[in-house]
Amino acid sequence: MKICLVIRNIPSTGFPAAGGEVSSYYLAKHLADAGHQVFIVTRLPANQKPRTTKNGNLTVFYILSDPKIPIKPSIHTGLNWASNIPQLTSIIEHIKPDIVHSYSIDMISRIRIATSDLKIPAVATINNHFLTCPFLHLNLDGDICIKCTSPTLAKCLSRRVPTRFAIAEKIMQLIRKNFARGYNHYTVLSKSHKAILIQHGFPPSKITVIPNFIDVHEFQARAKKYADEIEQNLKLPKTKPIVTYVGYLREQKGVKYLIQVIPQILREHSDVYFLIVGPGPQRNELIQLATKIDVSEKTLFVEYIDPEKIPAVY
Repeated sequence: MKICLVIRNIPSTGFPAAGGEVSSYYLAKHLADAGHQVFIVTRLPANQKPRTTKNGNLTVFYILSDPKIPIKPSIHTGLNWASNIPQLTSIIEHIKPDIVHSYSIDMISRIRIATSDLKIPAVATINNHFLTCPFLHLNLDGDICIKCTSPTLAKCLSRRVPTRFAIAEKIMQLIRKNFARGYNHYTVLSKSHKAILIQHGFPPSKITVIPNFIDVHEFQARAKKYADEIEQNLKLPKTKPIVTYVGYLREQKGVKYLIQVIPQILREHSDVYFLIVGPGPQRNELIQLATKIDVSEKTLFVEYIDPEKIPAVY
């Protein structure tokens, strides 16, 4: 079978490859090992020319380019369509796959447009909530809001600053959701996410739960290889409990809630330490929050650790 996976970033390309990208790359490698012809279409690193690499049954096309537009993410995504759709259409026509798999939420609309005239079955992995809510189902009071009603939507949009960006984000989300309905099948990471999609009108028969996965043997090997180095660099007490977060520090990740609850945890478990690993736009704000609530001595922020060494952190 010829399988084309469109992945925004993959490991070792110069872009940050988060859990979803790493999992999708493992998926591609294992499908190739199983005898399928697998083609990855991914972003082109900055200042590089389009290129192709091949390793056995796995071929990677570094071809997708993004204009550098410093605007809010969903609007940026919309403007990217103009450059990505011709690229995707051209490469998919060249590959002639039996199926196309979107593994990036911001590629869903573009892939649907590119494949609509080609009559190629398409599956989408939906690994966050941007498809059903641009604000990830969290209202301004910090409460979870699964489905919009007219009053709650009006309140949500009018209270966000600037309101015009909030309205634009909502419009882009509705456009993306409309395009997504044209896919043949969807995979999600959890049963709860499947339930949310069903609430938003996606047919249950078209949704399969497939959690992210890792190569356990590789994970264990890297954990062992870098254990001493990580232990020496972090300088945390070996015999004390450590609560660890690893990931991008942005509002959607909710790390502020972890930090806000630290005083309560320390009242019951005074020997606990907290390790926050990752870059992101909220990093300085979170460091200031830890100082403000007087838990900075118990909280270690590390901006970057080589992804290769992250298993040793865990």
